Amino acid sequence: MNIFENATRKNYMFASKVGELNVIMLWELPLTSTRQACLNDVAKGINAQLKAEQEDSFVEVSTNAKKTELEAKLEVVKHVIAVKMQENTDRAEAADKRARKAQLTELLARKRDQVLESKTVEEIEAELAAM
Repeated sequence: MNIFENATRKNYMFASKVGELNVIMLWELPLTSTRQACLNDVAKGINAQLKAEQEDSFVEVSTNAKKTELEAKLEVVKHVIAVKMQENTDRAEAADKRARKAQLTELLARKRDQVLESKTVEEIEAELAAM
């Protein structure tokens, strides 16, 4: 079962500054923010709870349902963060590509103008007469 199927089947809720959020609401949060709820704060909150659930025994192995749930929640939030970070990177790369294309298009237009300006008067007149 994938992490989102698990999260929705178990109706995981995620604590935030604005209250409990479901999985779908995580996608609406920004990565970071000082004024509103953000994914970074949600992840840090889950991580703090997870650290509080750590056991001190190195010999006895027991299953802790709350710890398992917190680990699953943290994986969901980390996945959302990773996707949003990749989307930000993709947008930045696309913007750089658009800017470079505009720059090259402008340069090409200037070069074409230089070629036209380098023509002799006779070549220009002949080209005009042919039109």
